[in-house]
Amino acid sequence: MALGISISNEQTGVTASFWIIGTFNVDVLNQRINVTLVGYVNKDIYERPGGVPVDQRVFQFDAAEFPGIAFAAPQGSTVFEVIANALYPKIRTAQRRNQYGQPLPSEFADAEDV
Repeated sequence: MALGISISNEQTGVTASFWIIGTFNVDVLNQRINVTLVGYVNKDIYERPGGVPVDQRVFQFDAAEFPGIAFAAPQGSTVFEVIANALYPKIRTAQRRNQYGQPLPSEFADAEDV
């Protein structure tokens, strides 16, 4: 599973339309989950050997959100799928912050499952 939504990189102007979890780290002791979502121009570039992401977003889910992710009903046939399926809904609703710390809506709220 991945998220499909076109987001332009403000620095490079390149648009990523295929977003997939690149890495995640689960810190059970401190109840934190860090996720890096990487964006590719499209799915074909992602699937191409040597295809590289053009953008990324980093999310951190803390103790308040940890149980909802860690103890979600498992969906998927691999460990990665189970964790990813629990994370994508949280990524869709995760607020981001502007340079002044003010909350902004999620960039991924309208993303399609691809």
